Amino acid sequence: MRIVFASMFYPVFMGAYFLAALKRRKDVELFTVGPYTGDQIPWGGGMYVKHMYKPDLELPTSFLNSHPPIELVEHRLPWKPDVWIQVDAGFSFAGKPKSGKNFIVGTDPHCVAGDTLLATDHGLLYAEELASFGPVYVAARPGMVRSEGVIQSGMKPTRTLVLEGNHSLTCTDDHLIEVETGFRAAGELRVGDKVRVASGTYEPTEGSDADFDLGFVIGAFHGDGNFGRPGFVRFCISKERKSALRERLERAFASTFNVDHVTSCDHNTCENAVVLQVRRWGLYRFLKAIRAKDGAVPLVVRKGSRKLLAGYFSGLLATDGCSSDGLLQITTKYRRLAREWQTILLYLGIPTSVRDFESNASSYKPGNKYSTVYVRAGQGTDALDELTGEIPGRPIRLGTRARGIANGTDQLFDITRIEGAVRNYPHLRCPEPVYDVTNTETNTFLANGISVHNCLNYDAPRSSADKFFCMQRCYAKHGDEFLPYGYDPVWHSTMDAIAKLHDACLLGLHYRQRDNLVSALRAAGKIIVYDLGPSYDDARLLYNQSRLGLNWSSLNDLNARAFELLAFGIPAVMNAVPDIAEFFEPDVDFAQFTTLQEAVEKSVFLLDNPIEAHKMARAGHEAVKPHTYDARIEQLLSFV
Repeated sequence: MRIVFASMFYPVFMGAYFLAALKRRKDVELFTVGPYTGDQIPWGGGMYVKHMYKPDLELPTSFLNSHPPIELVEHRLPWKPDVWIQVDAGFSFAGKPKSGKNFIVGTDPHCVAGDTLLATDHGLLYAEELASFGPVYVAARPGMVRSEGVIQSGMKPTRTLVLEGNHSLTCTDDHLIEVETGFRAAGELRVGDKVRVASGTYEPTEGSDADFDLGFVIGAFHGDGNFGRPGFVRFCISKERKSALRERLERAFASTFNVDHVTSCDHNTCENAVVLQVRRWGLYRFLKAIRAKDGAVPLVVRKGSRKLLAGYFSGLLATDGCSSDGLLQITTKYRRLAREWQTILLYLGIPTSVRDFESNASSYKPGNKYSTVYVRAGQGTDALDELTGEIPGRPIRLGTRARGIANGTDQLFDITRIEGAVRNYPHLRCPEPVYDVTNTETNTFLANGISVHNCLNYDAPRSSADKFFCMQRCYAKHGDEFLPYGYDPVWHSTMDAIAKLHDACLLGLHYRQRDNLVSALRAAGKIIVYDLGPSYDDARLLYNQSRLGLNWSSLNDLNARAFELLAFGIPAVMNAVPDIAEFFEPDVDFAQFTTLQEAVEKSVFLLDNPIEAHKMARAGHEAVKPHTYDARIEQLLSFV
């Protein structure tokens, strides 16, 4: 049988296991295709994985996470294939081959960058912050929808779509973005395409007047505050705002930090400014603790109530807002901060635009780069007034004439530019950590206010596949063939007579529940290997040197580690997921848990009872024997 084998990275993990199984077959003539990045590639949060094989046909690395036309390689094959096997729909060819069946194995979802701001029931949080939360509600165009959670899915190349008003989203090329006619992959979009954006979809808890006062203090400090001597907090404000703003600040100080005395003095260098000074260790330490001058909206604000957010913007505008040419504007030297303001206001229903500029004016330091957030007169400022109420000392005179973007829950923004397929940083060269929002009720969510499809959508690859194999049943669609994970009989095997140096081992991404389990076992005096880097033979050695294998699936799926741990011949402690009982008997082949306490208790029991642990390890090793990747290939080829 003649087979063409292709994989996104050539080959990593799933690709390597399938390829090794194919190479062990005597009835297969194999031709391999894929991008190749040398002996090592960045993966999984910075770890490096050695390649096992170099492809027969090496494609450009620009094809990573893209869908190149299948004709690009078809005419270069040495023969007509009987079947194409494409492992990982992140790299699958566009279109069907002229000869041979086209089988696609979906294992890897598309993703957004870690600095994507999502509106959730936990607050306005970045994707990377949500990776440890478990199930969450996220904002979508119709409103808040439930998701199984946000997961980190390794390292991938990204591109940044910039929309009118400087709204932006960084994501992988295959991430689906909602446009006028439906969803299209980010890599297929061009300047001038219209992308669907939603505003006013975030509804935090209302909060109290005390929340507003706290937000006002933080916002005022963020706008024009600084730290003086230890224990001293200073606010620099213009004299024309002094009376109204001082009175409002004093009320906020009194209600939040019991401050009963505020002093003032003239500014050393600016005759039009006055300095308000507060000496209170509680206020000083609080503002230090929330990192109020770090060039980002503090987490306590992003997780706060509507009143706290309103107070924050009221204080910010009172100290640092101004109007010009019919626009309300706030300027900062921090580009990220301006984007945060813009996105938060969008989620609250207030349309804005951002302009980056290099100053040559006397009011700013010449040559420095700044970003200004503009709220246009009319509906934008009306919505802002509704949020913040009266802003004390605000020198703003806006007319009622509506200008600019109309507020609403459904708008179309033009793409104005696309910043490359790869983001480069001084410390990180292609790719970057990326995250998935999984399984929302509507299959969509809002990323920086932009409507996108949630991960694990393989509709485009499905349309060109003769058979689509899904390795996680909970994500399968009608017509998919369930092809569960398995183990490789070489890389996931026992090592006889090896010394046990560790009590337990868990190699993989560090989610909150895994962190908690490892911490609890270490607190009980156990020696735990908890790492992200080791793979292949290195991972095999560490697991075989351990008395237990730990697994906690980040979602409600039967993951690859469940098979691999049993194949290592060590007792496994694993959380309950729906499909696991179909393959293994709980508390016979492995120790099953549903809570952290249960996981710790069963781990400690097995460590304290080596006879029971050995019995379970043997049962699990026997139960997993049919589930090699050789068997998975046999299942796949049965459809030829």
